[in-house]
Amino acid sequence: RMRPRQTLTRASLRSLLVDWALGLFPQVLSQLKRSDRPQSEHSCEPKRWHQRLMRLPTASLLCQSAPAAATRHKEQSLRKHGLDVLVLLTGTTLLTALVLVFWHAPVEPNMGVSQKIFYFHVPSAVAAYLGYGLCGLSSLIYILKPSPFFSRLALAGAELGSIFALAVLTTGPLWAYKAWGRAWMWDPRLSSVLLMFLVFTSYLMLRRFTDDTESSRRIGAVLGTLGLLAIALSRFSVQLWGGFHPQVLTGSGRGIAASMVPAFALSMVAVLLLCVTLIAMRERQLAQLNEVQRIGRELEALSAELSELESSREQHPSGALNER
Repeated sequence: RMRPRQTLTRASLRSLLVDWALGLFPQVLSQLKRSDRPQSEHSCEPKRWHQRLMRLPTASLLCQSAPAAATRHKEQSLRKHGLDVLVLLTGTTLLTALVLVFWHAPVEPNMGVSQKIFYFHVPSAVAAYLGYGLCGLSSLIYILKPSPFFSRLALAGAELGSIFALAVLTTGPLWAYKAWGRAWMWDPRLSSVLLMFLVFTSYLMLRRFTDDTESSRRIGAVLGTLGLLAIALSRFSVQLWGGFHPQVLTGSGRGIAASMVPAFALSMVAVLLLCVTLIAMRERQLAQLNEVQRIGRELEALSAELSELESSREQHPSGALNER
């Protein structure tokens, strides 16, 4: 009956408390010092304290089997190495794309150097569609089958999609001022991109300024799913209503010169890799934050249990406590 007591060592409990809740460490340490007293003083009290402690989720977390912990560590290591490779690939591609854009691609005769905004404006728009689309699809999956992973993925996609959409709304007026003489026109494409940005900004505000509960996540998932309509509206706005916005790659646009294709293609790949890398990093950060919050709640429960045991020690003599 006393065998589980050997797995809950003072060192393992102290290590977890130092890592996750330094503020709770003094209370637990005092209890551990009390439990180090000889068994002859309080023969039944330490065992009863230990049995009550083992029912807590934190105690079960500390007493996990070594193979399970080793497997989890191996999976985290593989995931971290994969993310490191993705970061290295993204950085190399970005640097190569910048070299091609500014040193290899020719200068457009009509717009001059300002035409090079094109190499960042269009990839940023595609990356915004990717992030927002990932948010909408993850929200739809969350409605059908709730999962913390898809909730985190939707939030990460909306955040990175908003960053790239903001880049589109910044570089677009710079291009428009040079091409049209005006920084902003209520063109169908421009208006629909702004509407899409506002829809997912409202999604982010809902997720950020409400409690992280199941009901708030479901409401956010519904809003994220409705954002798919805004994505479709923005994507096909030129085909539906026309407007001044050019269709360089499809439709009636003039296209780009063959000498510009390598720089544009590599810029597209680099920006999309950057978007995917940042989404993966953000999802991992959210997972770690959720794990910290979960362990914090368990430590609070442990602290409350230890406080209750301390008060019971003070109120009842050891003999009376043993009789109970």
